Amino acid sequence: MYAIVYGLKHFHHYIYGRKVMVTTNHRPLETILSKPLHQAPTRLQRMMIQTLPYDLEVIYSPGSDIPVADALSRLHLPNTDLQMQRDIEAYVHSVMKTLPVSDSKLRKIRQLTEHDKQLNLVVHLKEIGYDWIGTIRQNRLLGCELMEGKEMKRFCMGNVDWRVEKSTEVCLVCWYDNKAVTLVSNYVAVEPKDTCRHWDSSEKKYVEIERPAIKEYNKYMGGVD
Repeated sequence: MYAIVYGLKHFHHYIYGRKVMVTTNHRPLETILSKPLHQAPTRLQRMMIQTLPYDLEVIYSPGSDIPVADALSRLHLPNTDLQMQRDIEAYVHSVMKTLPVSDSKLRKIRQLTEHDKQLNLVVHLKEIGYDWIGTIRQNRLLGCELMEGKEMKRFCMGNVDWRVEKSTEVCLVCWYDNKAVTLVSNYVAVEPKDTCRHWDSSEKKYVEIERPAIKEYNKYMGGVD
């Protein structure tokens, strides 16, 4: 696994933005890397996080069948087209820029976030260039006042409440389905939205309700908790 991480970083200018296939003679590694991050052994998760910016596929092959790739023995160019690099690394994030709270409340949220290890992780991942979306319990929001489940239940299904911390662009989104679901992310907010089917017990039928970024979260099925 160390070799894969090193290779990705060393040949970043060759492979970034392209499909990368890595052949390994370590069969368990193929299975581990095909699973969601939170299902991998803890000692490998840190290294797996470093592979997330790459479109990576790991395939097992017996060692005797793995040839030495000629391209990997060549030195990359000492100079880099910085403008091209900026264009490649340009991300389009759907992040809300406004925060409907007072300046004093914003300062309180920022201070409490600095002392919260879970939200600190989300901020740190953004600083080193990794996107994150996951779930977080409402009793761990520490100063960020989102509507609670009981309060949201009084409104229609699909109701959303959200906050964005401007300086870090970390977003908290609370969405009500059968119960309140709270997401934390450093790259998406309420968008991208989609719809899902939900059984409406009062109307005795399935109805379409709007949901915020849940589909994005479901791609990975990870989470803070």
